[in-house]
Parts: sequence; C-alpha cells; structure tokens
Amino acid sequence: MIIELTKENEHLFNTVISEVKVREKLVPSLLGGIFTYHLEPVAPTIKTYSPIKLDLENYYKNENSVVYLYVEADEAIGQIHVNKSWNGYCYIDDIRVSPKHKGKGVGKALFTKAKEWGKAHQLNHMTLETQDVNVAANLFYEKMGMRIGAVDLMMYKNIEATKNEVAIFWFLMD
Repeated sequence: MIIELTKENEHLFNTVISEVKVREKLVPSLLGGIFTYHLEPVAPTIKTYSPIKLDLENYYKNENSVVYLYVEADEAIGQIHVNKSWNGYCYIDDIRVSPKHKGKGVGKALFTKAKEWGKAHQLNHMTLETQDVNVAANLFYEKMGMRIGAVDLMMYKNIEATKNEVAIFWFLMD
C-alpha cells in the first residue's frame, strides 16, 4: 500500500535501506542528437545511498513536494520523494526500494504514483538524475519509458567516494 508521508507515519521515513550491487556501469554516447549506451564491467562493489535530507517541518507546509511510502506489514519497503521543479518538470529527487523487495513491482508502483502526482500538479514531464554505476536504476527508468536527455561528467568530481561516477539525467516527455 502506498501512503503519503505525514506526521503520524514519519517514523517510517528514511527507514528504507538503499544499496546497489555495482558490477558494471552504463556508458552513454550521443549520436545524432540521441543518447544510446552500452554497459561496461567494473570491479564489483556495493554502493550505499545516504538517507535523504528533508526538513520535515517545511515539508508539511510545502505543496510543491511529496514523499510517498510503500508500506507492507507496518514496514516501509519503498520510498519516493517528488518535487515541482523550477522548470515545470515533476522531479524525482529520490526513489528507493529495499533490496529484498526489488523486482516485485514496488518501484513501478511508486513511479506511477509520482507520475499521478505530477499530472495532478499540471507537470506533464518528469525528470531525475542517477549515476552510471547504478545500472539497475538506469534500466528501470528506461523500462518506465524515460530516455537519457543529458549527461554530466563533472557533477561528482569534487566528492572523493564518487569522483569517477557520471550523472545520467533521464526524462519522460508525456
């Protein structure tokens, strides 16, 4: 069941562990104005994402942002944070599914809920950013109908742990 984050259920916020097994990376190429990609193997590692930073007091007052929790048996197994972006896009700031629940439709349900929220706020297009090493996420976004619209080679260069990562920006234009 998907529920919106409220003061009554905020104890479930940021309880979803977000980790990715990295075995390959997505390497984008721009050909004729369209991004394509191929996958390249890399040394296996596990990447753990930090909890999202969100001022909850301001969040509850802000109609341009929402967090949805996918809850099963009083446990959050998925979470998505969506914002109205400055450029009129529905921006997925964070989406995470607990490792043991991946591949069971949780991510798709959260993505669909974010799309519905965007449409309700007159945001007809969606965007998000992920990293080249998060291949599962990249393939998921493609499966959801998104396409690569931009790549940033420099975004993570100033952070030692991620200095070799590339930011991939995905867009859904419907």
